[in-house]
Amino acid sequence: MPNRSRLKKIIALFLFIGQGFSGWAQTKSYEIDVENSQIEFNVSHLGVLNVKGTFNTFEGLLVFSENELQEVQSAIDAKSIKTKDEKRDETLRDTPYLNVEEYPKIYFTSSAIEDNNTTKTITGILRIKDIEKMISFPFEYAILKEGINAIIVETAINRKEFGLDFGSMNALVGNQVKVTLRIGYSAN
Repeated sequence: MPNRSRLKKIIALFLFIGQGFSGWAQTKSYEIDVENSQIEFNVSHLGVLNVKGTFNTFEGLLVFSENELQEVQSAIDAKSIKTKDEKRDETLRDTPYLNVEEYPKIYFTSSAIEDNNTTKTITGILRIKDIEKMISFPFEYAILKEGINAIIVETAINRKEFGLDFGSMNALVGNQVKVTLRIGYSAN
């Protein structure tokens, strides 16, 4: 019965290969749906006021495997900063702040994602200007509307760690920048 043994090996090989292909089929990549996404920040000013703002131009990719987030890649157009005060926005785009002429993009690339029943955390490299720092933050899933899901993040970063020094006004601006992200993607 050597033919039967050989047939079992061939079937086992096809099953093994088939499992590999089914794993590929389970991985899906989604571009960030900019229309259903929002990047907001909030920082204290003079200790009593809050300056709120947004970045309005960004792009990115979310990779899922069996409905669990596996990877995040994103780029924000630093020029798209808006705080409802055009003079302040121009100042923030200039040197020594964001310096958008030399550093037009802010990047985030995940390095690890923990997504289990109790903890959902994204860890990765955030690059602002020429400074890269490893950061971690919690996230949640949300359904925005039919066919559109989102990843929701509320975290804070220390602006000084990224070289965002405001010179003579530095003491008037809070160090912690609160960041709220709603990253939409197609659920199809």
